[in-house]
Amino acid sequence: MRSFQPPSEKSQLLWVFLFFAWFSGTVQLLLLITGKTSGVGLKNALIYSIPWLIIPLWQHRYARSWMLITGLTMAVCGLLKFGYFLMYNQEISQSIFYVIFDSNMHEGSEFFHTYFRFWMIPAFVAYLAVPVWIWIRYQPAPASSKKRLWLSLLIALTIVEPFISHKTLALGWNSLVDRQASVAPWDMLMNYTSYQRNIASVEATLKNMNKIDIGEISSTDNTPDQTYVLVLGESTNRQRMGLYGYSRNTSPELSALKNELLIFNDVNAAIPYTIESITSAFYFSDRSEIFTAFKTQANLIMLMKELGFSVFWITNQQTITSRNTLLTTFSKTADQAWYMNNNRTQSARQTDDSVLEPFAEALKNPAKKKLIVVHLLGTHLSYRFRYPESYAQFTDTPPTDIPLSSADVDLYNEYDNAVLFNDHVLASLINTMKAEDPYGFLVYFSDHGEEVFDTVHFNGRNALAPTPAMYTVPFFVWGSTEWKARHSTDQWNTRLDRPYSLDDFVHTWCDLASIQYAQCRPEKSLINHQFVADTSVRTHPWLRDRKKKIAKNKYF
Repeated sequence: MRSFQPPSEKSQLLWVFLFFAWFSGTVQLLLLITGKTSGVGLKNALIYSIPWLIIPLWQHRYARSWMLITGLTMAVCGLLKFGYFLMYNQEISQSIFYVIFDSNMHEGSEFFHTYFRFWMIPAFVAYLAVPVWIWIRYQPAPASSKKRLWLSLLIALTIVEPFISHKTLALGWNSLVDRQASVAPWDMLMNYTSYQRNIASVEATLKNMNKIDIGEISSTDNTPDQTYVLVLGESTNRQRMGLYGYSRNTSPELSALKNELLIFNDVNAAIPYTIESITSAFYFSDRSEIFTAFKTQANLIMLMKELGFSVFWITNQQTITSRNTLLTTFSKTADQAWYMNNNRTQSARQTDDSVLEPFAEALKNPAKKKLIVVHLLGTHLSYRFRYPESYAQFTDTPPTDIPLSSADVDLYNEYDNAVLFNDHVLASLINTMKAEDPYGFLVYFSDHGEEVFDTVHFNGRNALAPTPAMYTVPFFVWGSTEWKARHSTDQWNTRLDRPYSLDDFVHTWCDLASIQYAQCRPEKSLINHQFVADTSVRTHPWLRDRKKKIAKNKYF
């Protein structure tokens, strides 16, 4: 049988490129085709497969050996990624190491058996067959001097371009590392090292928390069984909710429950960034201390545990990243935690209905006193990944005066569709709790809002150029009949329009959960009759030098 020959001199290196790109690009292509992510991962996988050509380009005699040695390592990494995609329909990330090493392995084994199918075995064989076929058939040949020159320049460009396009070496390096996160075998190595670094930060913070003396704390509510639910939203601007008067009916299910909700109309995010916003909401400290408060002060979760509550943490945010180590620390203090999102990036298809099953399980837990924290992905970018296709209901001309391109129109409508599905998830959580009928309440707020062509031609958040949409957030409370009667919530109807900042939320929580604690201040509680509105300019501590620029946005 005659050995295979490349069809032309121009394509001789193409076979080598396809060999290396297969291990990195296959899963990225599947993620793109199935609508799980954008094409950024595939683009990076293809671009950063080019440097592997350096040996075949300059030392073609060693091309097959080079492909064999590196290919074996890539095959192991690629097979893990491919299998993970087939079983869990997600891209493998550093979070998988957290799940493997820091969760119940028995539960992990059950999860594996639930998703594994025998048809996956021939799929694994087919996956490996392609690079094996290329390696067996390929006959390397020397490249021309011209090709060597141009491809060497291209290889160099793929390495140095991140440093050129960023202002500093550190930013350039971070960009290069981020792009390599799609490329075998560096992806697995980087995921593991990131996990090690971030979990070390979590453990250090957790160790410090355990040293904090909470002091005296008590509750004025002696009800034997209590269930309190805190739902943390993400990137949702209340001005885009029909519940708050938006022209589009983006919250039909919550509107149907409107008579059962206490809806607060002037609550605003303290900071338009997730970690800072939730941190400031969980601690008693001033916002200027949010980066140090966790070292010396008790937080909301610690207070509830001290009162004898079992804590359940359900999150659809990324499990562990360099940005959310404090949230991961909170989750590790819980008695039970569910991590529903192990995607490598936030810009991946992950819908919040995944929290409904563990939420129902937590409600049925036999613990007498329960705190259930549900952290949603809400309406976070990319908006089209936050809802199933059946919720793509808004496709017409958006109700905004901002001139929009066709791409802008798509973004605007995708955001409203994400708000619509967020409405469904929230209503489902409430209805699930109603069905169990425990004594207690559910409180929901979004960590911050999002500007999506509401007042300016801009999409996202920028604290240096704030707009109302970045800060205006929904905030409502649902309570059981008995709990509402005990707390005389009918008196709160005159308090629904109070201007309020989320960095005082823990004081409101004290009243909701009937907590008696020295640091709980009634004048900072949204629902307390002693409430005093804080009319000071709501700015970031690190932006004080720019107060004049943003003073007009003190409350929106």
